[in-house]
Amino acid sequence: MKKTAKPNAAGLTGCHLPALLLLAIAVLLGSFKPAAATASLHCVESRPCPSPPVSIWAPYPFYNDNVEYAVGVACTAMGVIQPQFGFIANVFVSSNDTFAGFPLARDYQLGTGSRFFADFSLLGGEFGRVQTFQNGNPNFPDETASSNESSEENYLVAEGTDLFVRLPIRYLLPIGAGRDEIIHTYRIQGGLLVPDTSTGGVRWNPLAGGRTVLELMPFYRSQDLELDIGGESTLTASGVTLRIDYDNTDWWNSPSSGSRTHFAVTRDWSGDEHGDTKWS
Repeated sequence: MKKTAKPNAAGLTGCHLPALLLLAIAVLLGSFKPAAATASLHCVESRPCPSPPVSIWAPYPFYNDNVEYAVGVACTAMGVIQPQFGFIANVFVSSNDTFAGFPLARDYQLGTGSRFFADFSLLGGEFGRVQTFQNGNPNFPDETASSNESSEENYLVAEGTDLFVRLPIRYLLPIGAGRDEIIHTYRIQGGLLVPDTSTGGVRWNPLAGGRTVLELMPFYRSQDLELDIGGESTLTASGVTLRIDYDNTDWWNSPSSGSRTHFAVTRDWSGDEHGDTKWS
């Protein structure tokens, strides 16, 4: 089955972000564990733990067909407010009147000793050129856009606003490696994990090893587009995802053993208007 431009988690068509923007976000997110199932610290042997707060600024220019000439700046910070807490912000503007921003905060502990952690992420802006995968392209009169059988060229060009918000809340179950330590400390020596500070990777048993979390993630998305072929497209989505995630790797950052398993169900209660279909 080919991978097609399906609706996103919020049930809406996607805006294509610049590749360099995505690369910058991915690199900076990697500095504070976007893949970790729960909050953790990384400490180098013989150095203070937790590590002092750090921050990085990274300005960058780029060009692509969607935004044309653009310049952006990204900032990431780790260990501010709380030792395990991380934050990233990225903004850019371009020559075709595109401007957008992306803040993300991760692993905020909801109270001292609490097993609850909260995240926040938002992507929003005004886009001068958007590829929206919905019906109306005259070159594909007999094809349903974004379906498995559709062409990758079956999209409409538009401009307008896009806003996407996620608010996950996670609870660390008191089992396995999460039984006695809520915020786990990984110790590093020579760039490698000190073996006795791993969280799993020995056998698949949530009661004996690994860290298991329950996550409730409300989301909201809104697009207001003006189509080049004429007319407007206004789409909204709002719902919630319920997930259970079992991270049984020895070290999420660079695992050498173990696995990660999760099950999730999503429900969208957007409405009955065209493009705002309820779905599960």
